[in-house]
Amino acid sequence: MSDKFILPYLRDIDDTSTDREPYQQQKWTRTTIKTKENADLRQKFSPFVVPTAIYKIVHVNKYTSMEEMHLLVNHVQACTQFTIDTESEKLNGQLALIQIQTIPPRLPLLVILIELQHLSSNNTPTYVKIQELFSLVFRSGNKLYSWDDMDKELEPKQNYHLFNWPTTASLIDIQPYFSDWYEWALAHCESCRPNHHRYHPDGINNDNFTTENYSLSMCVCHAQSPYRP
Repeated sequence: MSDKFILPYLRDIDDTSTDREPYQQQKWTRTTIKTKENADLRQKFSPFVVPTAIYKIVHVNKYTSMEEMHLLVNHVQACTQFTIDTESEKLNGQLALIQIQTIPPRLPLLVILIELQHLSSNNTPTYVKIQELFSLVFRSGNKLYSWDDMDKELEPKQNYHLFNWPTTASLIDIQPYFSDWYEWALAHCESCRPNHHRYHPDGINNDNFTTENYSLSMCVCHAQSPYRP
């Protein structure tokens, strides 16, 4: 039987079948070891679950009602921070989806999925309301966090006439700061990091934590995180 038809968790790590090339055997062994490690961790730790009570997913397309758009606009009006991401079609690379997560003063937060290929025509009340939604998200003084340079991703998409560009909001790419934050977060727990709220994802780190001094305040309350590389 071909290897691809054998479920990973049924593989035998000591299987050294002679019908594999050396590089195939190495890949087989690595995959088997990793699969076993993941299976052991699933047995040991509970899955990470975000309670559905704290968020709501909203699809924005030509079927979205005006009532729902009014609720969206009212919610976004009260927010000044958001996370934003985009997805493109695999075949032609055309922007297909803008994902916006609100960071409201009070929960629940909204995950807004704007389906660009399925919007109503630009002379409809719904389309005008979507433009208003974007104007509130991108208004001056707001902060938008992303996992890449969102300025480059959104600038060529002005032909949708959904928002003005360049934006006066602050676009903050958190990717350059994530590695340091991740190392710091793994080294601390809620008891051992009383100043964790002072670390900002926009790169302003008032605690001046660096990889050199994480070890000075390592958590001693819990075992090492299984997610550490």
